[in-house]
Amino acid sequence: MQKISLTLGFLALAGIISPCGIHAATPPSPDAEVDVDRMAREYREKPNSPGALTKEMIEACVVLKTDMEKDMEQLDNLREELGTLNNEVKELGAYLKNNKGQFDENDTSAARAEYDAKVKEYNARIPLLKEKTKMYQDMIKPYKEKEVKFEQNCNNQPYYEDDYKAIEEKMGRGI
Repeated sequence: MQKISLTLGFLALAGIISPCGIHAATPPSPDAEVDVDRMAREYREKPNSPGALTKEMIEACVVLKTDMEKDMEQLDNLREELGTLNNEVKELGAYLKNNKGQFDENDTSAARAEYDAKVKEYNARIPLLKEKTKMYQDMIKPYKEKEVKFEQNCNNQPYYEDDYKAIEEKMGRGI
């Protein structure tokens, strides 16, 4: 009996079996450590709860950011159109104001024809300017809502780097 206990003591010292009689396992593989690490992670249950963003939440943030970038491109194009249209209306308005009252009703000169053409052009541009302005206002509100959602749910939020890299690989881009 003494021989057995010495043998068990030696084996325990050598690391072959643990003191409680269970065989010691080989060291875990690096993959096993990652799995253990992932189990210890603290993910969010809801968008604004404590913990890190889940992969699904990171993916939703990437989708939201992509959508916002498309919207911003459209808004920039529309803003540029509005700027050009607004400048045209201002120039036409200034011309009409400066030349108002120079022509009588019976005037058939080229200058009067040019003035009348500018009046028609001005009158045609005003509804177009109003329409484009309304389009811009209608587009900016949803964009601002997305922007607020992104700031609350995505920007400066904690995440695990390997989760982010996995989403980057999957979607071909990050936030």
